[in-house]
Amino acid sequence: MEVAEKVDWGHAAALIGLDLAMSEGIKTVRFIHHEPASSDETIAEAEARAREYYERQRKTAREENLPFHEVDWCFAREGTSVEV
Repeated sequence: MEVAEKVDWGHAAALIGLDLAMSEGIKTVRFIHHEPASSDETIAEAEARAREYYERQRKTAREENLPFHEVDWCFAREGTSVEV
C-alpha cells in the first residue's frame, strides 16, 4: 500500500481524511493524488474504496442511531476548482 511505503512523505489514506472530517464536522473535502505513476484505474479504485467506507459508516450510524456528520467529498481531478 502506498501510504505505508511513503509514510514520511505526508501521505494519508482517504479513509483517514474521511474519519477526520466526520469526527470534526468538516463540511467539504477534496482529495488529491500527485503520484505520476498512478494510473486512472488505480485512483478510481482508491476512490471506490473510500466511497464504500463512507457509505458503510453512514449505514452503521443510521442502524445504531448514532450521530453522523455528512461530508461533501470527492477525489479532485485535473480542472477541479474550489471556491473559498
